[in-house]
Amino acid sequence: TVGRKIREAELGKVPLMAVVGDREADEDTLTLRHHGGEEDAAAPVADVVERLATALRSRALTPAG
Repeated sequence: TVGRKIREAELGKVPLMAVVGDREADEDTLTLRHHGGEEDAAAPVADVVERLATALRSRALTPAG
């Protein structure tokens, strides 16, 4: 389930996760969840991708690897 996957990611200290449950899939949206439980409001997929790309370009996020 989505809840189990979120819990596993929290325990693994994943800093940022994209949540796509039934509601998000039906509405073509994503919810970003930050480690520690802070959650952004659901947003259209294209908007989330653009926000992440902008953050990566500005070095606000560092790619893993």
